[in-house]
Amino acid sequence: MPAKTPPEIVTRIHADTITALADPVLRRRLEDLGIVVVGSTPAELAAFLRAETEKWGPVIKEAGIRAGE
Repeated sequence: MPAKTPPEIVTRIHADTITALADPVLRRRLEDLGIVVVGSTPAELAAFLRAETEKWGPVIKEAGIRAGE
């Protein structure tokens, strides 16, 4: 969601998402599609994305990979 989304909206969406991911039918369907269901907090997701960007950013830049190409 956009960076300036109010924290109470982020909290509500996170809570609703965790509730939905607790449904075994939905979880199984997502896993059947190859999606790894984690259900972390917004802060944990942000930390993961930062780490992945730091890890893969230089590789992508070195390979000359560009979005939409």
